[in-house]
Parts: sequence; structure tokens; C-alpha cells
Amino acid sequence: MAVELVGGGDLALFAAFGGFATLLFVEFAGPMRARISAQLGLVLAGAVLICLGTLASRTVWTATSSTFIVSFVVLFVGLVSSVLASAGTALLVSFILPVTLPGSVESIPDRLGGWLLAGAASLLAITVLWPAPVLEPLRLSAARACALQASRLRAEADCVSNGFLPASGAIFEVEADEATAAATELRLAFSGASYQPTGLAEAERALVRLIDQVVWLDAILRRMPLNPRPRSIALAVCEVKTEAATLLGHSAVLLESAADDPRLLDAELRRLFRARQHMEHAVTSALPLHPARVRPGMSSDSELSEFMISLEPAFRAQEMTCAVSVIATQAGLLVAARRRGWRRRLLGRPLGGTKSELASAREDLRAHAERHSVWFHNSARGATALGLAVLVAELTGVLHSFWVVFGALAVLRTTALNTGRNALRGLLGAGIGFLVSRDAVHGT
Repeated sequence: MAVELVGGGDLALFAAFGGFATLLFVEFAGPMRARISAQLGLVLAGAVLICLGTLASRTVWTATSSTFIVSFVVLFVGLVSSVLASAGTALLVSFILPVTLPGSVESIPDRLGGWLLAGAASLLAITVLWPAPVLEPLRLSAARACALQASRLRAEADCVSNGFLPASGAIFEVEADEATAAATELRLAFSGASYQPTGLAEAERALVRLIDQVVWLDAILRRMPLNPRPRSIALAVCEVKTEAATLLGHSAVLLESAADDPRLLDAELRRLFRARQHMEHAVTSALPLHPARVRPGMSSDSELSEFMISLEPAFRAQEMTCAVSVIATQAGLLVAARRRGWRRRLLGRPLGGTKSELASAREDLRAHAERHSVWFHNSARGATALGLAVLVAELTGVLHSFWVVFGALAVLRTTALNTGRNALRGLLGAGIGFLVSRDAVHGT
């Protein structure tokens, strides 16, 4: 668009690079208002870096030293919040491009014009072309699995309470199969996702823990026996299952809508704990105070084994309450993290923290501003690599030297989690892009 309007030059170049930097290199999550605020902050910060990069591009040494300093700052402040960490690559692009293209002060307006044109297009794309909140298939799959596990627990409690009637048993079998299938589908969707929720955001960390607990709960439920004896223990276990089913069902609704107050689960958590305490009392009351007499035809070992088997449902119910309580807690954390304002997202204030946003950010930065910090090491390595790339590109006089630095930046963006999965598609994409661009150049 910039080429058609102004005929190329710095404005078109910065508009092109700004377009994919603000749309492809960053993806802000959360409600629409928070995404727009973060996107606008990215555009303004990038405009400042373009001015600094242009002023530093006059000599090789100012370009190299400024690249090291700016790169270290951008990479290091990413520890404050997931918003700053996710915007790091886009911010580095906004500085690398002008610092590797020597320009005067007079070139700043054209460069800023191209960047701001790309920023306006990105805001338009977010608000008009992508108006709905980001769909989170893993979150919705987790909500579905929780709802089906709640239905399974209700059917299981009804089956025991009704004395194992055939109709109740048939309903339980259907609910159990559906719940297991949903948990398996969730596990496969998580392990097969191209971009798993493994970032720094609190919502992503809560989702990972929640998925792990849902899979664990399915394993517990599949091992949980339906033992009606003794009757007092069986009824207490059924009460725990009913309360757990209620808590799981409401957690599923909270996950699916992500709009209700997560504190609504606190009362149900307390009811689940009370039901578990009642079950523990029922189990301890059923323990024999004196050695049991051996019944005719049964050895003492068989008598003890039968009694231990009767306690297994209560033991599995203990496991089940642990998993369900963690699921509810993580669901509340996930929703609370999504509902944070843009200022708390930007400065990374933890949920439930008593300190201000700036105080939390200063504490995080001060904690890692020492030579033993892994984050400090990674930031220093990344800044050194980009600074050396600028130095090599400037000294060798290679044409379009910014590609050298962008290549180093591409290497820095790779991780052990996605390298194996995305290396081939990255090479194929780069090769196809090179061939298409060469044919286009020769065609003109």
C-alpha cells in the first residue's frame, strides 16, 4: 500500500517491516481493550526506537554499542511480564532496521511514517478483522473434560446410592466412557499443539497445571472401585463425589465463559473439604478397635485383606478431592489472570499481590540484576549476538545488512520446545520465499 501511495523509499520499507513485526512477531492475549492498549504501546515504543536507531546509525561503533545496550534492555525487561516478553522481538525489529540503514535526521519522518502506517493497519486488523477475543481451544477442551468428569461422578454416586440398579449402571458406563474420551482428547490436543501454552503468563501456567490435573483425575476415576461395603463409608464417599461433581461442573462453566467471578468457587471448595472430613470420620469410625475374630472358613489374612479392600474407595476419594481442588483453584487463577487490567498485565503484578505494579516490577528487575541470574545471562548473550551481527554486517559492507542481524534474531527466537517441530517448515518457508522473490525481481 505504501509503494502505491508514495512510490517506495524508507516509508514503504518501514511500513512493510512494521507490518509483519506488529502482526506476526507478537500476539497479545486477553480482552479486546487490553490487546488494543498493548498494541498501541508497542507502536509508540517502536517509534521511539526508530528515532534512536536512526541517530545511532551514523558510525559503526555507535551502531554496535547502541544495539548491544538496547537489545539487552529489551530482552532483560521481558522478565517483568509476559506482555513485555512477547513484544521483545517486534521491538528489536523496530530498532535493528533503522540502525543498520544509515540515515540522517531528515530521514526520521519517512521512517516514522512507515512504522506508524503499519501500526495503524495492525490496530485496524485487531479491531475490525479480528474483533472477537482469541479462541482458546485447550481451555474449551479442558472445560468440556471437567463437565463430563462431573457427570461421571454424579452417575457414579447415583449408582452406589441406588444399590447398583442395572439402569444406573448403564448410565454410569456411558458417562465414564465419555469422560475418559474427553480427557484423552485433551491430552492429545495439548501434546500435539504446535504452540503449547508454555509461556510466562499466569494464565498459561494455570492452564498447563489444570490440564495436568484433569488427566490425573481421569486416571484416578478409572482406578476408583465401586464398593458398597461398608454402607457408612460408601455413603460418605458418595457425598464427596457429589460435592466434587458440583465443584467440577461450576469450574467448567467458569472456564468456558471466563467472565464470572472466580471467587464463587470458594464456598464450594469449603463444602468439598467438609464432605471429605465427614468421610474421614466415617472411615476411622469403621476401624476395628480390637483384633477381629476370624470367621469360619476364612483366614485372618483374608479377613484383613477384605477390610483393606473396603477402604480403597475412601482412599481414591482422597486422591480425587486433591485433584478436583487443584483444578478449581487453577481455573480460578486462569480466569482472574485474564481479567486483569492492561497496567497489571504490562508490569506483571502477580495475582493477590499487596505491592504496587511499579514496586513489583522493580523487585523483579533487582532480583535478576546479578551475574548468577539465568535471565541476565540470556539477555547478555542475546545482546552480544545482535551487537556482533551489526558489527560484522557493517564492516563487511554487505548489501541490505539488516538481513544479517535479522538472521541472528531468528536464531535467538528458537527454543528447544519448538525447534524440532518447526525447523523443517521454517526452512521450506524461507526457501520458497527466496525463490518467489528472485523470480519477481527477474520478472521486473
